[in-house]
Amino acid sequence: MRLSDGRTLPADLVIAGMGVVPNTDWLDGSGLTVSDGVVCDQRLFASGAQDVVAAGDVARWPHNLYGGTLVRIEHWSNANDQGAAAALNLPAGPENAKPFADLPSFATHVHGARIQTAGLPHLADESRIVTGDPGEGRFAVAFAKDGALVGAAAVNAPKDLIRIKRAVAAGDHLSSLA
Repeated sequence: MRLSDGRTLPADLVIAGMGVVPNTDWLDGSGLTVSDGVVCDQRLFASGAQDVVAAGDVARWPHNLYGGTLVRIEHWSNANDQGAAAALNLPAGPENAKPFADLPSFATHVHGARIQTAGLPHLADESRIVTGDPGEGRFAVAFAKDGALVGAAAVNAPKDLIRIKRAVAAGDHLSSLA
């Protein structure tokens, strides 16, 4: 592995995390509110300007499903969805724009397992395996905060994830999955 200062280090495995710090230095002095990304309203209009929208890894907006908690999602699918919403909202103007409230989700394959998440599990104060068994390699976990569903994760259980994802979007409680 070659470092930026020219040194090289031997490595059997390198794990790289990209996109975890939004590059907003170029916005210094722009008048936009920047705090762990560009702070936006629910319609993705940037705070500090009426004619600027933000989307993707840099956008931080109050999510309706989570009581207005400011969130920033670092995933290409969110960037695509937000980009489309921002492109529609900008010409509509703040008065006619629609709130962006998509439920964040992603999926991947790791070592032969399909892993999916939905919502914001990191907000949870409780989790419960609602289907399957981790020992068997197929299960789904529901995450809740104060009893209200906030997220889900599933391994090799896509239908179960869809069911929990719908419950999260509906504002259901963890007890509804029993």
